[in-house]
Amino acid sequence: MTLLIIILVLTAISIYFMASISPILNKWPLLYKRSFQSIFFVLPVAVPLVTAWGRMQMNHESYIQQWGFLTVLMGIIVGIFGAILLADALFLIRDLFAGFTKWILGRTADNSWLLSLKGKKTIIYVVLTITGLYISNVAYGIAYGRFNYQARHTTLYFDKLPEAFDGYRILQFTDMHIGSFIAHPKKVEKAVRQMTSENADAIVFTGDMVNNTAAEAEPFIETFKQLKAKDGVFSVLGNHDYAEYIQFPSKEDRRNNLNRLKEIQKESGFNLLMNEHVYLKRGNDSIALIGIENWGTPPFPSYGDLPKASEGVSSNTFKVLLSHDPSHWKAKVIPESDVDLTLSGHTHGMQFGVRIGKYRWSPVKWRYSEWDGIYKQGLQVLHVSAGLGHIAFPGRVGILPEYNIIELKKR
Repeated sequence: MTLLIIILVLTAISIYFMASISPILNKWPLLYKRSFQSIFFVLPVAVPLVTAWGRMQMNHESYIQQWGFLTVLMGIIVGIFGAILLADALFLIRDLFAGFTKWILGRTADNSWLLSLKGKKTIIYVVLTITGLYISNVAYGIAYGRFNYQARHTTLYFDKLPEAFDGYRILQFTDMHIGSFIAHPKKVEKAVRQMTSENADAIVFTGDMVNNTAAEAEPFIETFKQLKAKDGVFSVLGNHDYAEYIQFPSKEDRRNNLNRLKEIQKESGFNLLMNEHVYLKRGNDSIALIGIENWGTPPFPSYGDLPKASEGVSSNTFKVLLSHDPSHWKAKVIPESDVDLTLSGHTHGMQFGVRIGKYRWSPVKWRYSEWDGIYKQGLQVLHVSAGLGHIAFPGRVGILPEYNIIELKKR
């Protein structure tokens, strides 16, 4: 039923688009016109059907081979149908404006230019120019944007921070989704070189190493071994790391997959924190680094146990929490703990949005109230990274891939 609704919606979007550009389309030779129309009738049906078929066929063995094919389809959906939807929205504004002025002003409404052939063609060319810019940005995001790694620096001040940790630098990266880099190993090497060059005191990874299977990470063990920091590299699991989105022959096979991923992280030099904590020390001072398994609300897996992870940590100790999903902060961290700084990822900034100076916007804000950057409540702070990798849509538009250098300062 859901698939049928998607097909109908995409078909309606395509029909409205073709009707809106008909003043130009009607000038084309009949063969070109029919070919163009055929494409826009076939795509709304073919793309969802093929995507659904590929998703149903996907299992732990065929996953890596099929993933590249499915991401190409996602690129088509975001690129072509995103452009059509944008054009339809602009055409709808035109049509609503014409209808509204006619309804309000009646016969005195002067819509002659707007409704004339010349006016319609002018608006069509303007709309097509705007959608052309959109497609160009999507194409850039696929070809270059997803590999344009950004180092984002943040300084945070805390009263509770021990003097010895004044100026302590934590490098956070998250949502690697390494399966999306199978064909681009050099890009992963580039990211690791950039991060290591920051000479951070500690490196933390806040979940989603893979898209689904541990096998994705196997080829990158030696690359991740190159990550170096004074106090080591620490990590937690994200929702994708549990491989609950594809089929396995049995629950035991799924558990074996997770266990292998844990082993890979250890072999890569990561200290994986599974509802536990460690102390980072400077002389006689220390801070607690707490890591939990993924905490989430349905449909995401939830195994995180903050009370267990922080058991035995003194209330006087400065605490840094690694928790993949930022919604954990308001739901559990603030009301049930005295964690000073929480580091999260998960949202990707939807891999699509706008960042201009301090202004930031992405459709993901409608799903997550804390989706990018710094959030504060009382003495507690949350930092959400938009992530280094990508999943599904093979690109980054506006919200570029990033790793974050967070400097802790004594206030």
